[in-house]
Amino acid sequence: MSAKHALPSRERKEFQDLVNCYETKQFKRGLKHADAVLKKFPQHGETMAMKGLVVRSMDDTFGRNEEAHALVKRGIECHPESHVCWHVYGLVHRQERNYAEAAKCYAQAAKIDPSNMLVLRDLSTMYVQMRDLKAFVEIRRRILKLKMDQRSSWFALAVGLHLIGEHAEGLSILEKYEEIRKSGAFTGRGSWRDEDKLMVKFDASELVLLKATMRRDAGQVKEALEDLEAQEANVVDKVAYLELVGACQMKLEMFDAAQQTYKPSSFGGRRRRR
Repeated sequence: MSAKHALPSRERKEFQDLVNCYETKQFKRGLKHADAVLKKFPQHGETMAMKGLVVRSMDDTFGRNEEAHALVKRGIECHPESHVCWHVYGLVHRQERNYAEAAKCYAQAAKIDPSNMLVLRDLSTMYVQMRDLKAFVEIRRRILKLKMDQRSSWFALAVGLHLIGEHAEGLSILEKYEEIRKSGAFTGRGSWRDEDKLMVKFDASELVLLKATMRRDAGQVKEALEDLEAQEANVVDKVAYLELVGACQMKLEMFDAAQQTYKPSSFGGRRRRR
């Protein structure tokens, strides 16, 4: 928040309470906090925008859309250089499933605050909703540069690259991630905080399957099969493992081996669903 639009400590607390009420869906209380700020600072754009978001969130029937949009637009007019106002307007559009307009607002917020992770993540989500996977990949590249110590930064980019057909580069991202983790880089406080410690074994299993899938799709089918066979003990999802092994064997024209892999006995004695 710029000095021109800075609030005194009391009103600043009211604004933070407004944000907290929105996040916890205490909308009526949120309106009270918004009005408390606007009573003394009627042109405070970020508060006005947040009030519009709260108003929009209170009504699932879209009956207060016009009021909500008017408040947020007025907030932007009062404080056009605020990433908060533009981000809030994106949230309003997102609630209405107007993903293209939401993306425009998030993009404007990202121009104002290029390193804001919340804005960038929301923007990347909108690109997925719009099926604009190339734009998604570019945003995820930016996020990775900013947050190399978050597991999700690496995996989201790798999966995005895989989806647009850049299998080899996606695989390279995963291999770089593994190198960094083994090297012990980014061991400071807060590093890798997005990793669920209870899911480490399952996550390692999924990484094996994902890498093999990317290798196969990149044309490295023999290498994919070899990696799967070497890592079998680390894979939790045995059905997914056998299906991928069988697919690689079929591509390599190892038909007898594939037949054995696909037998019901290989899947724990249960027939696969057709």
